[in-house]
Amino acid sequence: MLEGIFNEREQQQWRNVHVDVRQIVYVMDLTPVVQPLFLKYNVSVVLTGHDHFYERTKPQKGIVYFVVGSGGQLRKGNIDTRTGLSAAGNDQDQSFMIAEINGDEMWFNAISRQGKVFDSGSLTRRK
Repeated sequence: MLEGIFNEREQQQWRNVHVDVRQIVYVMDLTPVVQPLFLKYNVSVVLTGHDHFYERTKPQKGIVYFVVGSGGQLRKGNIDTRTGLSAAGNDQDQSFMIAEINGDEMWFNAISRQGKVFDSGSLTRRK
């Protein structure tokens, strides 16, 4: 099913995956199932929600995973730092993320409800 979706979008420059639950990707250890497809089709970013905090992983084989779910009731202390996968996280305050894509670059800012940027950076599209 996923391969069909990726094939339909072959002409798109950026391939980003949006998933409601981050457990599908790496908590329930389905990474070995989906990551080969992400790699085959040059997915650069995986955006997930559902979990009520913000987290950005270190690149996993060139793919960055974001959890952007801190707009509702927070789950304070719910970021699992034991995995060593986190590059940044915030489970102490509500926040949102803004991203801009221009050509092969994506810039992002994670912003707290007080308007402070607590995570930012840029990513280059996988080719």
